[in-house]
Amino acid sequence: MKPLSMPKLLSLGLVFVFVCVLALAPAIQAGPITVVVPNGNFATPAVSVPPGYASNQIPDSWNYNGTASKGMQVNQFYFGSDINESGTLKQLDLGTNVHAIGDIYTLTFVSAGYNVGTSTLTANLLVDGIMVAYKNVTGPSATQGYSLEWTANATGALGISFDFAGTGLAQVVMQEVGLSYAPVPEPSAMALLATGLLGLLWRAPGGKRR
Repeated sequence: MKPLSMPKLLSLGLVFVFVCVLALAPAIQAGPITVVVPNGNFATPAVSVPPGYASNQIPDSWNYNGTASKGMQVNQFYFGSDINESGTLKQLDLGTNVHAIGDIYTLTFVSAGYNVGTSTLTANLLVDGIMVAYKNVTGPSATQGYSLEWTANATGALGISFDFAGTGLAQVVMQEVGLSYAPVPEPSAMALLATGLLGLLWRAPGGKRR
């Protein structure tokens, strides 16, 4: 069996590179792109220090409904329960839509539960007001960050809500709400990449040329 000539080895090498790039292309994508969550850090309205909290205060850009007590601390929002109470903090429309089917969305937040009783905080990612992904956090719990992911399979207006339910004396504090997405590679970019690599194969030694 004759050894392969250098032109053929080079052509095979380019074919191998071409196949590998196409196989890895879905993982080669831009970094996360931030979706603005209006007042996601609960900075407004400002809370005076002292006392450092404002009972019954609802943060700007958010809506609240429910029987649970609520209020703001510095860059924080809290739910409270004396017996069995619940409440929802929400933004049904963040002012932006789902970018594209297949994008991976990540909702992040920081929460802590200070309870004599028990509590549940449910973070929901919404599209046109419909829940598409959620994350449950039960209390009592230490202050820590949480996240949930959703691979977009629908389009529409993005929204966020947080549902609180407390049994007995319970309080949940939350802060630093953020949203981002990792876009899927654009088909046009993939086509351009494939065309370029095929062009290299065409011009390689041993390849077809006029």
